[in-house]
This record gives sequence, C-alpha cells and structure tokens, in this order.
Amino acid sequence: MLQNIKGYNLDNKITLIFFYDNNDIFLIIMKNLEEICLEIDALISQLGGYWSEEWLIQPVIEELGEFSKELQIKAGLHPLKHTSLEKIEEEFGDLLFAVLAMGRGLNINIEHALMTSIKKYDKRSKRE
Repeated sequence: MLQNIKGYNLDNKITLIFFYDNNDIFLIIMKNLEEICLEIDALISQLGGYWSEEWLIQPVIEELGEFSKELQIKAGLHPLKHTSLEKIEEEFGDLLFAVLAMGRGLNINIEHALMTSIKKYDKRSKRE
C-alpha cells in the first residue's frame, strides 16, 4: 500500500507526484490537471456551455465506441480497414476529453477523483 504521496507544482503547469512505499518509488509527471480542465471549460463555454447532467455521458459513449473501433481494427477484426498509432491516439484523446468534460460538467474534482482511484488500485494490487 502507498504510505506516502507527495506532489510538487512547477510553474503551475507541471505536477510532479511521487508515490512511495517500502519497496518502490513511482513518479508521475503531468501537466496540471486543473489547467487542462480550465482549457476544457473555456472551449465548452465557447460552444454554448455544458449539456445538462443527464446528457453528459453521451459524448463519452460515442468516443468510447470510436476508440473501441480503432482497437478492433488494430487487432485485425476488420481486415479491410487500417489504422495507425496516430489515429488511435486521436481517438484516445477524444475519449479523454469527453470524460474530463463530463466530470467538469458534474462539478467533480478531477485531480481528487484520479488520485483516489490510483490509491484504490494500488491498495488492491497489494492484496493480490
């Protein structure tokens, strides 16, 4: 189980997060999620604002389907179609955008939700 988690912000643009327990040290470097979320908020505002809560899942479902299709193409399940890492990354980015936008529209603290999940999965992995 993770015993200590420390985070450091560099210029409010990059976050360094250290996870460590008795045996391992994990380092995650990421752009500040709050900054990314503010960029999403600005874009959504330009497009007319967030949808009502019951409809926020719709873009996630659509983008998950598109991402899934690219993974199926890569796996050879659609032999007449071709994909690329760039296309898979594009669809992954669209899915991630939709998920973050849904969270923002629901007033979820994205960083807290992500860190809680990381801790939960780490705890589960230590039990196995």
